[in-house]
Amino acid sequence: MDTKTNESEILQRLLLQPLQSPFYKQLDSIGNDFYKVIQYGNEHVIEDSFTQAIINLVGVQYFIGIAPINQVYLGLHLAKELGQEYMYSVMLRAMTELVARVHKVVRLYQVFQKDNDVENLLNKSNRLLKHYVKSDTQDENVVPLTGFNVMTLVKSLRDRIPEIEEKYDDLSTYFHGELTTHQSYRKMTHFQQLAGQELSAISIHDEFVNKLLDVLIMDLMFVHEIVRPLIDRYEKKHIED
Repeated sequence: MDTKTNESEILQRLLLQPLQSPFYKQLDSIGNDFYKVIQYGNEHVIEDSFTQAIINLVGVQYFIGIAPINQVYLGLHLAKELGQEYMYSVMLRAMTELVARVHKVVRLYQVFQKDNDVENLLNKSNRLLKHYVKSDTQDENVVPLTGFNVMTLVKSLRDRIPEIEEKYDDLSTYFHGELTTHQSYRKMTHFQQLAGQELSAISIHDEFVNKLLDVLIMDLMFVHEIVRPLIDRYEKKHIED
């Protein structure tokens, strides 16, 4: 009986707790609405550049944002609960890149609000859909037709998290770290676990994680308001059907 109770408590703490969190539920709700926008685009012939750009941007926030973030968020929670500092750093680095891509959508739209250049918004939204390929050209005036470099995306977060480059560099240094770095972190974590102490290699990132998640939700809500008319059109059509 005790074993079953312990197993149930572990399952609750590791899996059900994050899945039942307000953050996860909000992410899921926004994701459901964004999927309606994507379906709207699939069901209609989109002839105006603005609507197509918006559907592109929502596609980015859904398929390269919300969908993988759901998994990474769970991975972060598991790594923290299990005291796996390396897994945690890997998940946090991935989360940073995903949130940066979501934020890039907002930055592109904010530029559009200033210059009202629909074609530029469409072109940039198309770039976000593509994979980055490093160009061999030596001509610095040539604009690449492939996706954005990951550092371009990460740097887009500077307006909300000024220290983003330093934090991302720290995570990358640990991720690609040499023997001495990993050895020292592993020893520190091991002794802290034996002493029942909070794992500093993980807890040091708590404030940064909260900042990332705050930016993420604010960005998603920003875009959600923009696409509200498309969500309403989709729901109205399918209610009528």
